[in-house]
Amino acid sequence: MLGRRSFGRLSLGGLIAAAALAFTSVAVSATSSVITLSGSEFYATPTNASGDSTGYFAGTATTSTTSGMWMAAVDHGPLPTDLYCTGVINSGNFSLALANGSQVSGTLATTSTTTMPSGSSSTCGSSLPTSPNSGITLTSNSSCSSRPWVVTTQTFEVYDKLASLSGSGAAGYTSGIVEVTLTHYQMKIWGSCQTIGASVAGTLTLSS
Repeated sequence: MLGRRSFGRLSLGGLIAAAALAFTSVAVSATSSVITLSGSEFYATPTNASGDSTGYFAGTATTSTTSGMWMAAVDHGPLPTDLYCTGVINSGNFSLALANGSQVSGTLATTSTTTMPSGSSSTCGSSLPTSPNSGITLTSNSSCSSRPWVVTTQTFEVYDKLASLSGSGAAGYTSGIVEVTLTHYQMKIWGSCQTIGASVAGTLTLSS
């Protein structure tokens, strides 16, 4: 989600083509309201003058009876740099397809930025809130190592509502909650800390 990231850009066309093929052959089950998600960020747009960027994600989706894949695009504001601070999600979309032949898609809600201080992280609290903040919350932050080729991580809790549900698997559901952990893998390259990859894991919960 950081504009300086360049991972996956050389293979963006191939990833989109593969995802398109997969969506034609797999499709979400309305029999389960909780779907487990895992995957990675395969592209991020450069950060604009306002600090906004769009991350593109894809991965596998599983229920107790079937599996398939999901894709998402998340347009977000500047990512928090202070622990337990929360950044805004401007907009986005999410699509899910499982092998039982049904599909669900929806739009991500715009969240409010209420905890993005420029000073001490203490203004954001000393621990993760019991109820997740809507948006992107920094939950751990390991600084880049000064040693070469040593990978460290940042983790974010991403929480947002999914609305305007459509697709053959959306019958009976009116909304959803996407709640995933985003992990950035970072390494010092030419003296600068760079994000070299990102993974996600969590759930989509559909409700009526």
